[in-house]
Amino acid sequence: FAISEGGPIAIAYAARHPKHVNRLVLCGTYARGPSLGRPEVREALLSVVRASWGVGSDMMTNLFMPGAPTEEVRRFVLSQRHSATKEDAAALLEAVYASDVSDLLARVSCPTLVIHSRSDKAISYRHGLEVASGIPGARLVTIEGRGHLPEPEVMTDLTRQTAEFILEGAPARRTTADGKESDQRRGLLTVMFTDLQDSTALTQRLGDARAQQELVHRHNEVVREALSAHGGREVKHTGDGIMASFSSGSNAIDAAIAIQEAFGADEAVQVRIGLNAGEPVAEDGDLFGATVQLAARVCSRAEPGDVLVTNVVRELAMGKGFLFSEQMPAALKGFEEPVRLFAVRRGQ
Repeated sequence: FAISEGGPIAIAYAARHPKHVNRLVLCGTYARGPSLGRPEVREALLSVVRASWGVGSDMMTNLFMPGAPTEEVRRFVLSQRHSATKEDAAALLEAVYASDVSDLLARVSCPTLVIHSRSDKAISYRHGLEVASGIPGARLVTIEGRGHLPEPEVMTDLTRQTAEFILEGAPARRTTADGKESDQRRGLLTVMFTDLQDSTALTQRLGDARAQQELVHRHNEVVREALSAHGGREVKHTGDGIMASFSSGSNAIDAAIAIQEAFGADEAVQVRIGLNAGEPVAEDGDLFGATVQLAARVCSRAEPGDVLVTNVVRELAMGKGFLFSEQMPAALKGFEEPVRLFAVRRGQ
């Protein structure tokens, strides 16, 4: 996790030592220090810091915390002044302006979360966009705030999103009544079911047993590859499909679409996919409850080649580049009221 001037260091380390980094979170940072403000503004700030660190500290605090309460600003200024001499502060600023890791962005291979305030006065929002667009597959979270540092009212949601990102694909641990450890997923999960349809043509050509073996092997290979690429966890094999879970609704949809795209050119393999989100009950590595039951029902309702999701999944992934087409409300076994369902595909 790197914030502000720590970002270039973290980017460089992740790019040069990929085996040592499996998640990267960058907050309010940049890739090209020389592009931080106009040259005359940078030089003016450096001159003030060199001449009087007290005045320079006040100037930087106004950049970092515009509109903050007076006492909060006073504590921040004192913290800066006690943490560095004016020579140290000037040297740090010079290093900030000199750092350029833009050529390393494309080499970052681990999942990356980029967080940036749209109103950041110290490091403008365009720098966050540059970092997010330069790192393959990076996820951008835009926050609203007055200044460079996230405000207390933003931090709760920001901490939650960061924790969910870091823990994607990693089950938490709990102890059962008999003292044994078992996997336990906590909070909101998106549950995915796939269902492999028989291929009449392949069965006629290869025979029942061999055709089924080939179909299942191909299906499992594609689904597991998509789970690995999008932070999913295989819960269990269901015979004709796979049940999986995701801590991110948009990741689950990305994985489902990737599966259908992989099978798109292969007419012999037809797969239905259904998604639902909620808080399932976890026990011994498996998931149970209404969330799981509804996901299975949605899958059975889908047409071969489709990805069908519930409204809660649609709402989780709104604004993430997907197109949703609402279906007729479905009466599903075990659920009293009709369920709103949506077919989903990637936007252009």
